[in-house]
Amino acid sequence: MGSFFQDVIDLLRGKKILKSKVKSYGDNEVSVPKHPKLYVEIHGEGNKVYIPKTGRAFTGRVQIGTADCPVKNCIVSVGEDSGAFEVEILLLEDDSEVTIGKDCMLSSGIKLSCTDTHSILDKEGSLLNVGKFIRLGDHIWVGADVKILKNVSIASGCVVGTGSVVAKSFDMPNCVIAGNPARVVKTDISWDVKRPNHYILEPKKP
Repeated sequence: MGSFFQDVIDLLRGKKILKSKVKSYGDNEVSVPKHPKLYVEIHGEGNKVYIPKTGRAFTGRVQIGTADCPVKNCIVSVGEDSGAFEVEILLLEDDSEVTIGKDCMLSSGIKLSCTDTHSILDKEGSLLNVGKFIRLGDHIWVGADVKILKNVSIASGCVVGTGSVVAKSFDMPNCVIAGNPARVVKTDISWDVKRPNHYILEPKKP
């Protein structure tokens, strides 16, 4: 049954219809969950966006290319059980990618910018600031208002502190990264989605 007719049936049954807003200008592949606060806009050809349709909610905006600068062969891929609250993901260069691993948690106001948006050239006119990737490993917690810039990878198990600006890669797993510019401030950590009070009330295991 077509989605339009299913929507009519759901309305008659009093169900609330949740739809993501997807605009694709070109031949692109998009597979995302239905959520009224998820926006995807693509200009170009051969681009792919994959966000799991089950698990934690993933909201925000994915922008690949623009009307005056279409791009090709870009990828946005999110792993299972990863969630986000009003994240912004931006790709404006051919063949660039943003990948988020499994079981990641992204807080509000986060920006993943796989581009500087404008060009920096050397004296011969060659481009110096090519944006190619942002790669987040598995089980990463990114605090509110963090900015992660182009060509950055972060290892699994890390925590990125609120308000940090991450401009370089961090290959050490299980550490806390914080500051502007971000640096490692604590190592050999783990994190849990449970509230701190859970561990205050529960006796520490031997």
